Amino acid sequence: MTLDELARRTDCRLERPEDGAIEILRVASLEAAQAGDVTFLANPKYRVHLATTAASAVIIGDDTDLTSQATRATVVRAAS
Repeated sequence: MTLDELARRTDCRLERPEDGAIEILRVASLEAAQAGDVTFLANPKYRVHLATTAASAVIIGDDTDLTSQATRATVVRAAS
């Protein structure tokens, strides 16, 4: 499934719509994720792993501030 399709099915928004063609193959934890995986951040104590995750995409809440947090993954915003 593409990231566009995942976002549509889950009523989420891609921060970089140009990444919508990325193929998502699996769901994984922030620490274990690889290319082709989608992960999520629900607990702030795992925020530190955003900088090192190899996931293709990470789902976070609309109210999560990432201004001081770098991640290579495409950010998918879920309505809070």
